[in-house]
Amino acid sequence: MTLPTVSIILPTHNRPDLLAQAIASLDRQSYPGPGEILIADDASSPPVTASSLPPCRFAVRIVRSPTPQGGAAAKNLGVQAACGDYLVFLDDDDLLSPGYIEDALAALQTYPNIKTLFMRVEWFGERAEWGQTHHDRNTFWILEQTKPTQIAPELFVFNEDLFFALLQRIPMPFQRPVLRREDFLAIGAYQKDCLLWDCEWALRAALYGPCALLQKSPYLQRASGQGYSSTASRQEEHLRAMLVVKERLLDHPKASSFRSKLTDSLAQGYFDLAYFYSENRRFGEALAALKISASYGRSLKQLKLLTKIGLKSWI
Repeated sequence: MTLPTVSIILPTHNRPDLLAQAIASLDRQSYPGPGEILIADDASSPPVTASSLPPCRFAVRIVRSPTPQGGAAAKNLGVQAACGDYLVFLDDDDLLSPGYIEDALAALQTYPNIKTLFMRVEWFGERAEWGQTHHDRNTFWILEQTKPTQIAPELFVFNEDLFFALLQRIPMPFQRPVLRREDFLAIGAYQKDCLLWDCEWALRAALYGPCALLQKSPYLQRASGQGYSSTASRQEEHLRAMLVVKERLLDHPKASSFRSKLTDSLAQGYFDLAYFYSENRRFGEALAALKISASYGRSLKQLKLLTKIGLKSWI
């Protein structure tokens, strides 16, 4: 039996030591079939060269952007150059457990109706305990809400309820896909102008077709202080970014039957933004966000927040 070729998309920018560790984790993969590593160099200085990389059992090709474009564009660049039947994604500061590729491809070949396979995540590094606790809680919530069907040991297939659940939260496993290259192209590229581009892509994947979660051979997520800002500006940035993601989905051709859920989610999202502004005494912005929330659907809690804003503004 001829095994399929896998293309591993590995974006990087100015992290040569971490990149070497990521490649070493690929060299330890148990998958016996052919593969290639597409290193998408996002304008590193100095540029990534073949001579600077550690040896690896997979062939390595380097594609380079002359100017920094960000992670979404770098992954898209790698996909454009990929020749494999299947796509695997690995960030340059993360690792793959040894059975990751073999187990993922076995699941996709055994159950060809699965369009996107999401992978379990384990955290490592000095912030690993915090990251794992947060991750486990949110993943458990998704599983409880969607009640997926277990079709094999540690393999769960979702119905359309996954889209509804991801409208509310998108934990890390649902940002770590393995899939056929043709399915990635059908879902569409990562949106480089979107702050939460990996979350946005996961929602489109849920609309596209059956998704599954494999709870073995995890993706190893580094937790070393990056991405954990809890400043007010960062909270606002994420709240607004998710609203942009959901508003774009209103025009998605496969989202028409989910429109009521989308508008409910937008009403809640703008309410959350209004509450955030209220708590930070930015009352004009709170009222503007609350007005948009009501345009998507009215509720008693909006009236209560409106009253609260009015009282706070007089204090």
